[in-house]
Parts: sequence; C-alpha cells; structure tokens
Amino acid sequence: MDTPTKNAETGMYKEAITEYETLETIELNIPVMPYDKSRYSLVKFTPKTGRMHQLRIHANKISHPIVGDYQYGDRFHNLQLLVYGRCDLSIFQNFQLQLF
Repeated sequence: MDTPTKNAETGMYKEAITEYETLETIELNIPVMPYDKSRYSLVKFTPKTGRMHQLRIHANKISHPIVGDYQYGDRFHNLQLLVYGRCDLSIFQNFQLQLF
C-alpha cells in the first residue's frame, strides 16, 4: 500500500509504504451495524517507511481498521466486542503473535 500520510504538526504529506498479508479470517455471529455478522482478519503489516500512526492510518484507509483502535478504528466493532466479548480492547494493542 503506497498512500502518503499527513504530518499533524506541519500539515505536509509524506510518503508512507506498508506491505500487508492476510493470514486468517473469521466471521462471527455478532451483529455490527449495519451488518448481521462481523468479519475479522489477522493481518501481518510490514511498514517500509516509519511514519507516525502509519499502520493505523493505512488499515483504516482500506476500510479494515484495527480492533481496539479508538482513534482510527471502528467504534461499532470496538463496542460490540466489549459487549459480547466482555474484554478490554487494550489487550489487542502492542503485542506480537508468533506463527509456527
């Protein structure tokens, strides 16, 4: 994905490149407006440039926001996971998943 990101301080756009790969997908019987079910993907992001919030911005740009991201995420998904999953979404932030 090659989409420039805007610097909050200067207002200037800078090059931002992220490679991504979908590793797994799941569909849950949890309604999230306006759909009857919710769909999620485990995605491997590899940033090629180092812009602030680059991965969060790029995920949101392609309409696949990161679960639990309160700034760039989808509030409906975050709320439904809190209600149905009864979990604190901060557990999804800043962790590494190792696949064998």
